[in-house]
Amino acid sequence: MKDKLPPSLFQKWLRSQEEEKSSSEQIYRPESFPFPRSRGRIGFNIENNGHFLYIGIAPENGRFPLMGQWNMRSKNTLNVTLESGVQLTIKLIKVEPNRLVIEMTDSSTL
Repeated sequence: MKDKLPPSLFQKWLRSQEEEKSSSEQIYRPESFPFPRSRGRIGFNIENNGHFLYIGIAPENGRFPLMGQWNMRSKNTLNVTLESGVQLTIKLIKVEPNRLVIEMTDSSTL
């Protein structure tokens, strides 16, 4: 099923909370997007080989990376297991080259 995902999904995405109008949907943009200034942004990098990198916010607004693996749960849903043991479920709502809209749930607070 990995080969059925849009190629634009496989890149580093950073959250663009300024654009979000819904509490359930999260909007992400590519790392190269001209974001307004922020105290830090969470994000992730999805690779087509099953690797996943979660990018959290570290003290002093640095980045806190967590490695993981992902697999397809269904046509539009990814299951992610991070090295910390946290399980993520990512439902792909809209995948465009410059914009990603998802619903994400996790097994604990990251």
